[in-house]
Amino acid sequence: MKRLLLIIIVLVTVWPGRAADMRNLLREMPDSILPLLTKVNRLDMLDFLNEGMKSVVVNRLDGKSELVQADEDYVRVRYSEKSEVCFRLFYFRDSVPMVCMVHTFGNELRDSRVRMFDSSWNEIDAARLLAVPGLDDFIVKGAARDSVARFKEVSQLRSIEAELSDRSNLIRFRYTGLGFLGQDSARYSVYVRQTPLEYKWNGKRFVKQPKFRM
Repeated sequence: MKRLLLIIIVLVTVWPGRAADMRNLLREMPDSILPLLTKVNRLDMLDFLNEGMKSVVVNRLDGKSELVQADEDYVRVRYSEKSEVCFRLFYFRDSVPMVCMVHTFGNELRDSRVRMFDSSWNEIDAARLLAVPGLDDFIVKGAARDSVARFKEVSQLRSIEAELSDRSNLIRFRYTGLGFLGQDSARYSVYVRQTPLEYKWNGKRFVKQPKFRM
């Protein structure tokens, strides 16, 4: 009986399960992940949100940061006036949790960076789990080769916005580089797909979906 009890205790302790919670992970996050926020800032944000108050704190640069949403598997932070950070929990097929972080810069002309972590905030090589699209992935099929070549010449700032869904295992990418072309943006928009590229987590990696779904 004692041996059986010991086995149960060990299994409960080491079995990964689906026990992760983004709110707890936000509490225990190293300061290096969101350097503008101290741990006290993050704890205050969560407390304010739990009390139904506006979750705004003064960050290390004396600016304002806000915890906009904090669910079990999704967190969104308005990090500064011109940036936003989202986190979402995904699970490998053996139920091991993984955190996807999307840091988006800019208000109108938005560009994102994607990072991955385990539940102890050790960084994972994101390229092994997600092939982030580039400009070529957004080029409309059938576009004239010469016109596309010219478009690529003038598109020096090739920004791409990433969006984590708070309701499903999806990440979407939109090409936002047209915004840097000024008056020429309308001229070259015909070469770029307007609908996002959608990738779905399958328990091992993010897989590109054949068609975007609302």
